[in-house]
Amino acid sequence: MTELEEHVANFMARFNASDLEGALADFSDEGRYIDEFGNVHAGKIEIRAAMTPIFDGSFGDLAYTVEETIVDPASEKALVTWTLRITGADNSVSMMRGLDILVFDGARVLLKDCYIKAKEVLVEPIS
Repeated sequence: MTELEEHVANFMARFNASDLEGALADFSDEGRYIDEFGNVHAGKIEIRAAMTPIFDGSFGDLAYTVEETIVDPASEKALVTWTLRITGADNSVSMMRGLDILVFDGARVLLKDCYIKAKEVLVEPIS
């Protein structure tokens, strides 16, 4: 396993461990998180606010399964495809598939850009 693959695996494992503090520590001070709606959260304060519901159970019990990781050590980029299993408070179970584009600066995450498969496509006007 390359050093970049280790950084990616450790970062993704934080989500199953409900380790918000660890995930935040993995981000660089200039880090950005682009959520599935295209909202940009810059810096650890904004990233914490955006990610807290992922880690605190607001969305239910979440379990990520990493399906595939593709890394380019030269550019310090990774593509991670995953499946998310969600168990609600009523014990209902649902699933979604998505991917993250991760950009690193050494061991720190500069960018986490999240995409999720959905029934509706996000179309943004350009004028």
